[in-house]
Amino acid sequence: MTESAKITFYPLRIEGEVPKGITILEAARKLGVSVESPCGGTGKCGKDIVQVRINKTLDTVLACKTVVENDMEVTLPSQERKDDMKIIDGFFTKDSQQYNMNPSVKKELVHYGNDLYSTRVYANDKLIATEEGDTQSCMYGIALDIGTTTLVASLVDLQHGNILENSSVLNPLVYYGHDVMSRIKYSISHKDGLFRMHRELISAINFLITFLSSERGIKPENIYQVMAAGNTTMQHIFLNKEIRGIGEYPYTAEILDTFTTTAKELAIAIAEYAPVTTFPCFSAYVGGDIVSGLLAIHYETLELPALFLDIGTNGEMVLFLDNQIVATSTAAGPCFEGVTISSGMRASVGAIEHVRLEEELFATVHPHLNLTTPPFSPSLRGTWEGIQGNNESSPPLVGGVRGGGERLPLFIDVIGGGKPRGICGSGLVEAVSELVRVGLVNSRGRLQSIGSDIAGKYGTYLFEKDGRRYFRLAENVSISQEDIRQVQLAKAAIRAGIEILLTSHNLKPDDLKTVIIAGAFGYHLSKESLFGIGILPALTQVKFSFVGNSSLDGAVQALLNKKLLHDASRIARTVQVTELSQFPAFENIFVREMHF
Repeated sequence: MTESAKITFYPLRIEGEVPKGITILEAARKLGVSVESPCGGTGKCGKDIVQVRINKTLDTVLACKTVVENDMEVTLPSQERKDDMKIIDGFFTKDSQQYNMNPSVKKELVHYGNDLYSTRVYANDKLIATEEGDTQSCMYGIALDIGTTTLVASLVDLQHGNILENSSVLNPLVYYGHDVMSRIKYSISHKDGLFRMHRELISAINFLITFLSSERGIKPENIYQVMAAGNTTMQHIFLNKEIRGIGEYPYTAEILDTFTTTAKELAIAIAEYAPVTTFPCFSAYVGGDIVSGLLAIHYETLELPALFLDIGTNGEMVLFLDNQIVATSTAAGPCFEGVTISSGMRASVGAIEHVRLEEELFATVHPHLNLTTPPFSPSLRGTWEGIQGNNESSPPLVGGVRGGGERLPLFIDVIGGGKPRGICGSGLVEAVSELVRVGLVNSRGRLQSIGSDIAGKYGTYLFEKDGRRYFRLAENVSISQEDIRQVQLAKAAIRAGIEILLTSHNLKPDDLKTVIIAGAFGYHLSKESLFGIGILPALTQVKFSFVGNSSLDGAVQALLNKKLLHDASRIARTVQVTELSQFPAFENIFVREMHF
């Protein structure tokens, strides 16, 4: 009898038993997982790279050349959707992408006569490489957003200012804990803990670089700079710098200023002496990702008072006043990233990203895109091209909604269409907001029982298992009472931080003129869901901006204009950091805001 092994593909959450002895590529095909392999599995194209974890060890391999011999977890790179990777408007002028460009990487062609050339490569006016021939047209950089849960990279053309490709992967350090404190504790309790995490983080970054290079057909040695932004702990792990002090009072970090080393020093697989730079940080808990984000949004133009809110595993917030800028941070937990949720997954193909209850028409568009007719955009997940809102012949969408006036209890929108495999952060927040709105979840966060009067027409979606209550969104995709509790904890932490920030500066919510929601997760939220679960207080006279992954945007901009690193240092020196732990009222506000 043929032995089998269990293989799980992330971020798709597809798992199954496959015969031992077949390749990962063959296993993927058996389970319906798409892995690109244009060379037919010969190993020549290099496009089927994956990361595998076997017996606690992380490695980067070719799917077509790696045999399944034991149970394993396989991580696939994700190509980011353009609306996920929204870049802040205004950096380039409408007519010219050369606007404001002054990269630190330059090339100089040297002619020796008789059609003999070499190309000198400079970074910050220092010679870092000499290449044979004319390579002036090959000049690239990598912008990195080192998130607690997700790593995102952009491949940038430093000559023309174009973002050529974006990709992301689950941060392998979730294996050591879903929050930075867990990782700090791991580094303290294990002799080689910090270096082990550093090595795995670099491995994942090299994985992204290899994938991006392969997709665009460029040589990694033609990548001459890395600009990285992350929270203070993640930047320290990236640089292999001690993190113990960040987790212990008085919470000090080894490096708060801009820091530059070389790719060779960090074993990053690009040009050996390419500079690798991390952003300055405000404090041990407000990091370079927020500095980079503020750089990207050009905050000098905001109508004040203004609130900048980056929603992710950590909830960082910055308050802009007439003569002061104040920042703080609170631990939201990874539920907004789709992690630690019973059916949670990252925002990739198969993830439920929008949920509506009692919707009369399907006309879902991205919450921040001003799309007019037709109401069905070909880019929307779970739809077909050409569908019109009142087209009775159109096929039913996920959840059974057809358009044309029908009213059904549940509608879901799935990234990529097809069968739902899980739910991502924006879907989770919308689902809980909708459950609260229709009364299926009460103010204390309790999911109603099947036999209650309020359940009514939703009875078929409610069920209990092992004494726990669930709301079913699709086959094998449900929201549990514990999931709702995690949303409560996360939203209460963020809301309490906002309340403290405002009240400590004698402001009421209605005093705010501008609210900026940052982060790839936040970009896919609607104002209704933010208000619906109470992340934000009631705001009536405020201008909203949803700016996407501002941390990555700032890193891209700093690659393209070396002056912006000086601006980043100025921002880091200007901002005052407020420690929420110093406010006795925080705990009471947190408990109060646990309610919906």
